[in-house]
Amino acid sequence: MKQIVAHKKLSPLHGFLLVVGILAVLLIMNNLVLGVLTQAVGFTAANVTFWLIGALMALWVLRVYVVKYIYELGPDILRLNRAYGKRTRHIEDVYLSQLAFVGSPEEAKKRWPDAKRVRALHARSEEPVTAVVYKTAVGVRTALIQASPELKAKLVERLREK
Repeated sequence: MKQIVAHKKLSPLHGFLLVVGILAVLLIMNNLVLGVLTQAVGFTAANVTFWLIGALMALWVLRVYVVKYIYELGPDILRLNRAYGKRTRHIEDVYLSQLAFVGSPEEAKKRWPDAKRVRALHARSEEPVTAVVYKTAVGVRTALIQASPELKAKLVERLREK
């Protein structure tokens, strides 16, 4: 079973408006930051501030509109991947034989407060967050995912089989 958690595809008009909006913000920011801040703190500091704000905007656009998470459930493994466009990056493998808990993040945090958390959460998804707690050679870990009801039911069923 494969689930992809991503932002809804933008229509061509919405994509165009997003790009035009970002360019407008950058132009306004260029005039404000380089015009006002140059007099206050100097050209170099104003230039660094401009590029820092631009980089933060780029990260926001990536996180909201480009990144997607892929959860692949196989017979004995749950594989978590992050994809930027067509480039997939591996996050974590959860072996189903090592499952300890599937449920709410609050309950998982209460029962395993020191567990390392692995996040595979999309910024704007409406799916509720599910905590998948599993044991590894280095200790207990919690994978936070936005599993569909079908995927969550299969994980719970696999946990009960143990």
